[in-house]
Amino acid sequence: DSAGCTWSDSILINCIDVNCGKPNVFIPNAFTPNDDGKNDKLCFSGEWITDFYIAIFSRWGELLYESHDLTECWDGRYKGNLCLPGVYAYTCRITCEAGFKGEFKGDITLIR
Repeated sequence: DSAGCTWSDSILINCIDVNCGKPNVFIPNAFTPNDDGKNDKLCFSGEWITDFYIAIFSRWGELLYESHDLTECWDGRYKGNLCLPGVYAYTCRITCEAGFKGEFKGDITLIR
């Protein structure tokens, strides 16, 4: 500066690789809604997700459950009735920070 003083500084920049898919999105492949307090609900989780949609279908293609809320869990019921043990299909669409999008399809096993 005009008085002859100098100074310096530093800055640390961390970059985050936003992966709008697995492993940053977790969709369990099985759950046991038998009221024993363990894995009774099918819950979803993920990082950097700004928009979420999941739909779960019977093997005949009937929509059993859908949600736009990442914190909402499926209790294995359809219209208040317990679903039978078996394999159920799902489709999931997500949007992550910076507008990245991901779509997944798979199956979930309901065990009683």
